[in-house]
Amino acid sequence: MYYRKEESKRLKYNQMVICRCPNWCDEGYQVGRWNGKEFTYEADPNGWFDRDVIAFMPLNEDGEPTRL
Repeated sequence: MYYRKEESKRLKYNQMVICRCPNWCDEGYQVGRWNGKEFTYEADPNGWFDRDVIAFMPLNEDGEPTRL
């Protein structure tokens, strides 16, 4: 289940997520993390990843989808 970006404040610090970001890449999805302030993607050198995230799916420690 994907959640609207506005609900990201309910995520745990450094929680892994699948981000829905159709303008970021051709696939439209990217695994990222929530740093408590914004979505991050380690290979993003300019910090612009968060602006393209429109929704997210939280993942547990094993990388499996979970609910907030």
